Amino acid sequence: MKKMARSIFLSIALLLTTMSTAQKSIHPTFFMTNERIEDVKQRINKDTSTQKGWIAMKEKADQLMERWDIKQMSYLAMAYRMTGDKKY
Repeated sequence: MKKMARSIFLSIALLLTTMSTAQKSIHPTFFMTNERIEDVKQRINKDTSTQKGWIAMKEKADQLMERWDIKQMSYLAMAYRMTGDKKY
């Protein structure tokens, strides 16, 4: 499950990277725009493997809420952007 969540996270990140502008350097803050978040949400609703990956990623974020690990902060950031839940 851990490998699957990591794999899906990287897949979503790669998807968003390919959707970015042609700029060589882009600040991480601008990486996850509202439009990109909505696109990922739509893909989750349409594709079962992406949906399973999102569920695994969110479960990982929920686990991190119990034991904080700064190295895994990307899971929390993605969970917050996808759900809007302030607990992340």
